[in-house]
Amino acid sequence: MDNIDNKKTIFQPLTAEEWKIRRLSDLLIKAEISLSRVERYYRRLLIKVMMMLGALILMGLLMLFM
Repeated sequence: MDNIDNKKTIFQPLTAEEWKIRRLSDLLIKAEISLSRVERYYRRLLIKVMMMLGALILMGLLMLFM
């Protein structure tokens, strides 16, 4: 019977340490989400820049052979 009393149930309030851990894990999850958004943005930007550079190189080659 003593083991059941020691286990935390859903309705017991969390300790300060547990709240700290929960807040930190939520912050980490939010940081990961925002980081993936930033990575996606810069990946798209890099692709656009590469396409522009490729177009400029092709135009330069065309001008060279005309």
